[in-house]
Amino acid sequence: MIRTNRLRWQIAGTLTAALALAACNPESARVAQQEVGDVTGNAEAYDGLGLADAAVTPIDPASLPPVPEALPLVASSAPAPMAYAPAAAQLPAAQPLDYGAVPASYWEDQGYPEEYSDAGDYAWIDQAAQVLGVIGDAPPDYGFDYGGAQPYGWDTAGGYSTYYEPYDGGYRQYYYEPNAQTPFLVRDPQYSYAYADDRIVSIYDAGGAVLPLASYGSYRSNASRYYARARALRQAARADRRQAVAARQWAARRSAIVQSRNQWNNARQQQVAWQRWDRVRDQRVDNRRLRAERQARAEAAQRFATWQRDDFRGTSPRLYRAAAERRQRELVQLRQQRRVQQAQAQRQRRVAAARRDDRQDARAAQQRQQVAQAQRQRAQQQAQRERAQQQAQRQRAQQRIADRRDERGDLRQREQQAQRQQQLRQQQQQRQQQVAERRQQTQRAEQRQQRVQQAQQRQAQQRQQAAREKQRTQQANAAKRTQQAVAQRRQAQQAAETRRTRQASAQRAQAGRQQAQRATARQREQAKARQQTQRATAQRASERRAATQRAAAQRASAQKASAQRASAQRASAQRASAQRASAQRASAQRAKAQRATAQQATVQRATQRRAAAQARPARQQVARNQARAQRVAARQERRER
Repeated sequence: MIRTNRLRWQIAGTLTAALALAACNPESARVAQQEVGDVTGNAEAYDGLGLADAAVTPIDPASLPPVPEALPLVASSAPAPMAYAPAAAQLPAAQPLDYGAVPASYWEDQGYPEEYSDAGDYAWIDQAAQVLGVIGDAPPDYGFDYGGAQPYGWDTAGGYSTYYEPYDGGYRQYYYEPNAQTPFLVRDPQYSYAYADDRIVSIYDAGGAVLPLASYGSYRSNASRYYARARALRQAARADRRQAVAARQWAARRSAIVQSRNQWNNARQQQVAWQRWDRVRDQRVDNRRLRAERQARAEAAQRFATWQRDDFRGTSPRLYRAAAERRQRELVQLRQQRRVQQAQAQRQRRVAAARRDDRQDARAAQQRQQVAQAQRQRAQQQAQRERAQQQAQRQRAQQRIADRRDERGDLRQREQQAQRQQQLRQQQQQRQQQVAERRQQTQRAEQRQQRVQQAQQRQAQQRQQAAREKQRTQQANAAKRTQQAVAQRRQAQQAAETRRTRQASAQRAQAGRQQAQRATARQREQAKARQQTQRATAQRASERRAATQRAAAQRASAQKASAQRASAQRASAQRASAQRASAQRASAQRAKAQRATAQQATVQRATQRRAAAQARPARQQVARNQARAQRVAARQERRER
């Protein structure tokens, strides 16, 4: 990214006292500089040129940077002959620099109003004009040799440097930012070239107008040669190569400096965009900081003029004596102010320490209360857990007792059911025996009856041989009638049996429903059913005795009905027992599952609470670490800015 040199409009803050002690003897200047550094913490608070806080920080002598030293002028009988540097065309060829304008959006990003962004091209020439305006007519701080010529040099308090190099055609001016090895602007009598990040960013003509970007290619060669020359001059102007300036030689050349400054002042009056940039720069810079160094430089120029009127007789004057005296007075005031401020700071620190101790005591008391409250809460939670465990144990004991009761009830029910089934089997066996006995008696009676009938038939056959045909006809008719009667009786018996079967089925269904709904009435209903069955059996037996011919069919039907009813009763009893057992097992399983689920949920909740309690310090520590890292990153970002 193109370096846009915010320092250009921050020059005012560090130029305030640049030459206040420059003309004094070096030892006095160094002492004053050390004292100012002790009071102010040196010049690091200026953020480059010192304009970062200019808009909000009032003028404070303690905030002035140290004043650079200037070598005393040397008196001579006649000015030395002038040696010129090569012109642009005679300078060594240099690597061509790229060129391009700084985008207008940059100025908006730097906080300048949008309407001034189009005037940003004047930032570099305006910066150099500010440096030149502060230097004024003051003599150079030093000179140095380079290629046979002797350029002049000025160093401002904020670290800006300006070199004037004579050549056959005028002077070339080089302007450097603090600690920079390359210039931000080079000026010859015809053009001024602005640089940023080893690029040509703007070119101005002698009248201060910005040349079109499309024409930069024509000036690229000279601009590149000047840039390389400026780097070499910077190396040659080291402190160990500096020389005192001859007074008469400076007197002969000073008019050129005045002329170049006036030329820029006139150009500013002609260029509207430069004036607009000047206004926005004035809004951001506290110009009071410029007055101290400008005043010191002006006083040095007046003393030099006085010495010049005396034809440079006597020793070289102390050009910055008044500035040094003012600085000494300011230092005394600063020491007093610092002592007062230190006393106030100590009182404030004591008050702050007391308040901090009070806050720490309050926080400690609050923490103790929180710890005590947390201990009470933990004790309450522990008591609640113990009560819950005791209650769970009591519930489990009650459940075990209920389970045992249910098991005993199931055992009793199974025993009662087994007894009822045994009784039913015994009754069935008895009925079967009775049926067998009645069957045998019926068979014997039938056999006797058959023998009697056979005898009667033989007798009838013997008596009725003559009328056999008639008898056969009658017998046939009688047989038909008998068959019809038998069929009718059978139909009546079947209808009666069907009605009885339906009644018995209805009774069994009703008994089953009652047995399912009312377990306590099941035995009585079964007893009634057995009585009804016995009465029905007795009634059928009497009917069979009364109607011997129908006895066989009735007995068979009764046996089948009795067997079906017994089987149905057994099946119903078994199903009911199985249903009760299944329901009991399902109920027991559900109860056990519910208890297991409740226990598991209790264990999970306890585990989650313990995990949350264990993880809470870790989360808090992670949050604190993140906040600490964010603060460190923010401080680093502020330092980088």
